[in-house]
Amino acid sequence: MSTDRLGLSTLVSGQSQKEITVNMALQRLDAFVQMAVERVGLTNPPSGVGGSLYVVGIGATGVWAGQDNNIAHFASSAWWFYTPFE
Repeated sequence: MSTDRLGLSTLVSGQSQKEITVNMALQRLDAFVQMAVERVGLTNPPSGVGGSLYVVGIGATGVWAGQDNNIAHFASSAWWFYTPFE
């Protein structure tokens, strides 16, 4: 189960490895609360700096391939992608 707006995973009773669920939710909150993107329309992923946000351009390559118009968030040494919502 997840929250309606941000899609934050919720904990279930007796869940093992709760820290993974909580840490992923905190990463999403870090991306969405007071969001400020570095650039819009990049197609080549830049060197990731922790907390960086970008709006992926059309025809992206590398690890951004197939993520057109999504939000790219560099966190925990990896790129995470989110579909924007109104």
